[in-house]
Amino acid sequence: MANSLSKKPRIAILSRPDDRSPKILAMGLQQMLESLGYESAIFYEGSSMLGRLFPLRKKIYNQIRLHFRIRTKLRYFFRDRALIRQLAQYDIIVLSECIPNAYWRGYYAIEELRARIRKPICLYEVYYLGTSIKYSQELMAGHHHGLERYDWNFSITDTTEKQEQPSPEKKWSVIGLDLSHTGLEPQVKNEFIVLVDFLQAGFEESRKMQLEVLAELGIKTIALEGSYRMEEIRELYKKASVLMVQFPEAFGLPMAECLSTGAYIMVPDPFWAMAWRKKDEHSSDFYLPSFFVQYQGRAGLREKLWAMSRDYDPLVSPQWVSQSFKEAYPHFYSGDLGSLNQAIEQISRHQP
Repeated sequence: MANSLSKKPRIAILSRPDDRSPKILAMGLQQMLESLGYESAIFYEGSSMLGRLFPLRKKIYNQIRLHFRIRTKLRYFFRDRALIRQLAQYDIIVLSECIPNAYWRGYYAIEELRARIRKPICLYEVYYLGTSIKYSQELMAGHHHGLERYDWNFSITDTTEKQEQPSPEKKWSVIGLDLSHTGLEPQVKNEFIVLVDFLQAGFEESRKMQLEVLAELGIKTIALEGSYRMEEIRELYKKASVLMVQFPEAFGLPMAECLSTGAYIMVPDPFWAMAWRKKDEHSSDFYLPSFFVQYQGRAGLREKLWAMSRDYDPLVSPQWVSQSFKEAYPHFYSGDLGSLNQAIEQISRHQP
């Protein structure tokens, strides 16, 4: 790499333009880099460019007909070429994308881009592939890429299905998440409102039970359906007193955003908040802090909701939840700048 450690490397972040977790992670990463004094830019067309970069002779993940691929390549040829030239001016490329997408063969042309610009390409995702037994096995069974694909891995957490210790040898750093720039702060709640997260396939009965109990208790409910812009859904987070989770989350970005605004999180089991589990000092058991409300079955849910709606303080409760969240998981709100800086120095030091 041409830059020495005396000159801070320039960092390009590739993401998607839609209001989903890769975009939110990319924006937070740029804020962390700015705090550390690194020059960076987000290229929201980067993901689509990586999908078009494959040679026509190469089989791609999506079964798109050859004539359509040719037309698409021609349509975006000059735009993609200009973007690649821009990326060549940066020293480190970071793709903000979900797993398993980031590892599928024929989905993103990571190797082709690396060959063209000869710069390290890193991945920033909620979790590290090595902590996901499910996706590690699925990717291996499908003969997709593995951990060797990226020059470095950045993740929010070190815990999903299992916990591992990040290290330079694994080319992995836990850098957390920066939400401090989002304006997601504790809000005074005008009324007790439960926000029911989006329906997840296979968990229909669980959501139906939740909605029935809420209706029986007469608790105001907002059930998320369809799609929302980032600003729209964050306004709902600010109104909510409680977020009701719908399935086991590896991390659960909505949980972090809702906690920032002072909303409790309801789950039936600690495993539904994998990355948030803490290990008991006196045993091998995992537990969740008290701003996570756990329930068992219909009767347990009814009991917990009734008690919460009765005792909830619209002024004090949101402040307590938000502050407790930031104290228990500071790196889930402000990121871990030290870990990020060390990783960038490591990447810079070991590149030609």
